[in-house]
Amino acid sequence: MLYNNCFLRGYVIVRFLSGALFYLLAFYLTIKLNGKTGFVLKPNNLFNKIRLGILFGGGIFAVRLFYVKLFGASQLSVDSEFYLLQVLFVLFFAPIVEEMFFRGYVYRRLSDEMGWLCGMILSSYLFMMVHHSADNLLPLFLIGCFFAVIYEKTKSIIICSICHFFVGIHYVILNMNSGVIPSWTMIGIFMAIVLACYIVSHILYEKQRYQSITK
Repeated sequence: MLYNNCFLRGYVIVRFLSGALFYLLAFYLTIKLNGKTGFVLKPNNLFNKIRLGILFGGGIFAVRLFYVKLFGASQLSVDSEFYLLQVLFVLFFAPIVEEMFFRGYVYRRLSDEMGWLCGMILSSYLFMMVHHSADNLLPLFLIGCFFAVIYEKTKSIIICSICHFFVGIHYVILNMNSGVIPSWTMIGIFMAIVLACYIVSHILYEKQRYQSITK
């Protein structure tokens, strides 16, 4: 038992350090290729990026929840001792790091060399294989394609990261109760919260846009 705990702790530490190195590498490669344009939070487009991220991410969130509710989901493994660390990684580190790397660097490089379609397919395939989840290969590939299209149209890693954040929320919800699928009532509450966030961001965007016009 002691050996297993030590091994688990060592595994988590190694994974955390490797994730930190991956973060630095992704940030360096993305900045080198794209410059800082994908990360700049300009006052005149910040709320627009947020509302678009909530709109697209909320759509993915809804589709995944309804899919799981209708067709079920495999039991997800959760390590209670490191659950908080896992949640922080899934909700905050992964959306930023993975979008910087897979969309900001891999997709961008491949699309420049072979066109956006090949770039979307190859980067999404790599995104799918890195997550090595046999039960979710097709959904992961489709999510990768969707993120690539969003990045191609908006050129914003911020929007992609917000969408990825909603995918992470889906993972956390399923793990809050050991993989038990939420009831329809809970799904309705989650979607109401997402809708409220979108409405607030849209109001702020329209207010900001009106102020810029009247100046």
